[in-house]
Amino acid sequence: VLLLAESGVNEGHGLVQITLPTSTFIIQNQEVAAGQTSVIPVDYELLIPDVEVTDMVLSVQVTPIEDAPPIEGELGIYVLDTDAEVVISENAPGYASVILSGFDPALATGAHPAFISILVPVPESAETGHYYNIELSNASAIDAEYNDIPVTGASALLAVSELNNAP
Repeated sequence: VLLLAESGVNEGHGLVQITLPTSTFIIQNQEVAAGQTSVIPVDYELLIPDVEVTDMVLSVQVTPIEDAPPIEGELGIYVLDTDAEVVISENAPGYASVILSGFDPALATGAHPAFISILVPVPESAETGHYYNIELSNASAIDAEYNDIPVTGASALLAVSELNNAP
């Protein structure tokens, strides 16, 4: 969307470009347990009408905050409710590049709750009060005609806590 500024501080300074998101990831802050693989659901929302996403690429990074121990194991991806090939390239502990291809059925316009889950191996040495940042970035999707669909990234806080396992 381009708007021509006709008055105010931008008068005479050309065009103002306003970019609206076409699709976005959503991750909620959540509690995780030390020594366990935590399942972090990722929502996806496609905001363009009459489009279906067939393939997607993204980066996932889980970084310790302050004195939290680093992630040592490999991140994993679980795809919900659709057949898709998953290729994960572990770039470093806690950092992966992901290719999701061949969504069947394709992801149509609208909300897709927990369309994937990120599997995060929380270190045994993590303690209550430690925090991690999980970030999805460098994301892009395509439709069956290979049209590019930008994807807005997301981040959330993972808080290590003692989970109550009482019956």
